[in-house]
Amino acid sequence: LNPDLYGETKHLAERIFAVSAEAVVSLRLPAIIGPGATRNWTVSVLSKLRFGETVRIFNADAPFNNVIHAEDIATFAAYYLGASSNGGGAIPLGSAGFVTVRGVVETLATELGLTPRIEVAPDARHSFTIDISAAAALGFAPMDTPDALVRYAREETRP
Repeated sequence: LNPDLYGETKHLAERIFAVSAEAVVSLRLPAIIGPGATRNWTVSVLSKLRFGETVRIFNADAPFNNVIHAEDIATFAAYYLGASSNGGGAIPLGSAGFVTVRGVVETLATELGLTPRIEVAPDARHSFTIDISAAAALGFAPMDTPDALVRYAREETRP
């Protein structure tokens, strides 16, 4: 991959932590969803659906797990901090399993009781998934991607 400046600075910090005398863990987080989530693609999709706007997507049939529910982060952090034998390093977190990019939009729309308007753009952007095997080896068992999306949609539609 060719990371942007944000990604480069995160990578640099991980390299600095790697030579630290202290055990430091860096959680690599995708889009965080849950009550009050802001500023990520999934949040913008939900907003567009609510307002009847067209949702433009790339790589419509590519696998997607680039979200994590806030509760799963809290569960992992509590477990990790309570385990004395964990060392340092970078640990990617994400939801379990996959749904397609189109499936993200359809899942959220279904939960909102709406019919989505989807525009599929040419696949000009690279698609990727998150490998959570390092966290899974530590006992991490996050929500499945569709379940996390449904839960998020329900949380955002509660009065």
